[in-house]
Amino acid sequence: MDKVMKMRCMQKLTLQCIPNPMDWRAVDRFILLAALVLLAPVGFGSALLVTDLFAPEHINQTYVPGLLWLYGLHILLLTGMILIATSKRKHSDDWPIFENIIIASYIITVLVSSYLTGSHFSEGLLLIFLGVNITGTLASVNKIRKSYWIVVPVLIAMGITDHMYSLPHAPLLIQPMTTPDGRPLVGWLIVRDIIVAILGFLVYLCILAMKRWTERESLYLEMSTTDGLTRLSNRNFFINRGQEEIARTREQTLPTSPSLSCIMIDLDHFKQINDT
Repeated sequence: MDKVMKMRCMQKLTLQCIPNPMDWRAVDRFILLAALVLLAPVGFGSALLVTDLFAPEHINQTYVPGLLWLYGLHILLLTGMILIATSKRKHSDDWPIFENIIIASYIITVLVSSYLTGSHFSEGLLLIFLGVNITGTLASVNKIRKSYWIVVPVLIAMGITDHMYSLPHAPLLIQPMTTPDGRPLVGWLIVRDIIVAILGFLVYLCILAMKRWTERESLYLEMSTTDGLTRLSNRNFFINRGQEEIARTREQTLPTSPSLSCIMIDLDHFKQINDT
């Protein structure tokens, strides 16, 4: 029993020692965000290379060079900016341009990849909206809102193309991403694993964000209803509770329903108590 209690205490202390990214400076949050976004071009590019090497007959070679260039530029861009931000953080707490590039590059890479592979209604949609939402906790909410106005019309356009037989669906793929015996290709499995890894990091950050929002909401509620000095309920709490009781009494219309009563107590010379 003692060992179990010690393990629980150690786990609690470990969790308390790990800083919440929501408390970091802006530039530090951007570095973390850029590192997470790097998983997309690295994972997608690696999967495309593996598939092109071992199963080139499954993919349209017309799109391979362009996609590899896109992933390569994305990797170089974010890696370079992470290095610059690591140096810049010594004398600056914010870097808005870095934030803009992270958001825009992530959206472009995921939208292009999900359209060419025909997965924009599953992985693409999930990656975009979960990614954009969690970015809102690490970046500017106003920029994320503007991103929605860009992403939604593009996704709608992608959905419309699925119903237009004159336009190709999943133009990157020539054949199903399976072997003759029905097993998924190695490259395609890598893509799925990378997506799971990205979503896992995003969900973890989302949990941290929700935890912090819950803590702040509880703190604000306590500050608005509790006196900081005496830790007693304040006037605002009394008024709110009184309104709730009045409303509850009005709803009880039966003759046997209890009536509402209020008792007020006043202490003489209470100033002396406050002074001492």
